[in-house]
Amino acid sequence: MLTSMEAQSASKDYLLERAYLEDASSALTFEDAQNKAYTPFNGLLSKGYSKSAYWVRLKLPGSRNPELKELVLRMQPTYLDEIALFDPAHPSLKRRVTGDRYAFEDSEYRSLSFNFVLPLDENPRYVWLRIKSTSTYLMQVRALDQKGAQVSDQVYETFAIAVISALIIFLIWSAIHWLMFRERVVGVFFIRQLVAILFFASYVGYFRVIFTDQFSPAFLDRTLSLLVILSSASAIWFHIEFFRDYQLNRWLKVVFALLAIIFPIELIMMSSGYLTQALEINMALILFVPIYMLLITMFGIRWDQLQDKVYILPRPSLIFF
Repeated sequence: MLTSMEAQSASKDYLLERAYLEDASSALTFEDAQNKAYTPFNGLLSKGYSKSAYWVRLKLPGSRNPELKELVLRMQPTYLDEIALFDPAHPSLKRRVTGDRYAFEDSEYRSLSFNFVLPLDENPRYVWLRIKSTSTYLMQVRALDQKGAQVSDQVYETFAIAVISALIIFLIWSAIHWLMFRERVVGVFFIRQLVAILFFASYVGYFRVIFTDQFSPAFLDRTLSLLVILSSASAIWFHIEFFRDYQLNRWLKVVFALLAIIFPIELIMMSSGYLTQALEINMALILFVPIYMLLITMFGIRWDQLQDKVYILPRPSLIFF
């Protein structure tokens, strides 16, 4: 078993440089993109929702070490639609591409993440990635040796399993509680947990691995987008039920009704070809709703009318929740 120091050493990132270029037209060829000016970045590339394509230029190290002949180029998270690799020093007969719209079985290095396997030359060199996606442009890219890639897989999978296990525990509890007491809010919480499990499993890449033979990559990609919207909708539904027993001001109930209407609109937009716009609206809701819920607990509840309510959380506990 690896110690923490060994794990840190094994997960060393070998990339020497990272830089990006926005292609607003999404029409640049590789020959055009090579000669453009790039903007350096470190860590995450985060550009939000965009109709543009993005080019990422990466500098690989040189190696004369016979034990370090290749690197695994790793891209996370796993919801980018298409990532194409351009390596002038090692042109391939087939197009090298990965993403959630491409089959898991065609991966050069099979894991929950997106990967390319790159041979190392004696001297440093540049490679390019072209990224195109309807989802938000958020990407971490690293170059790992084989041992580092395996350690990274172990850490990522352990984290994913731990989160899913925690979600399942609450799912089982809510199912048992609902069967015993038939409380509406607990039933809605069960649905919320079920959607959360499906969303997280899809988000971290398990659907792409498990259902590679049953469903097309395009179908799984659309499923993730649908689960993004349903996850937010189920969370809003739960909070509407949760606050039902509280004496909310009427205008707060109106806002809840407006929030509930937004999700059918998002689904219609998604089915009509406006997926990116629907996800942008959903992201705005994700940013707005937690703040709105906190303001409700602080200023929107008539606490003086709730003194005899046994199942109502006290104000400090509700604000903390």
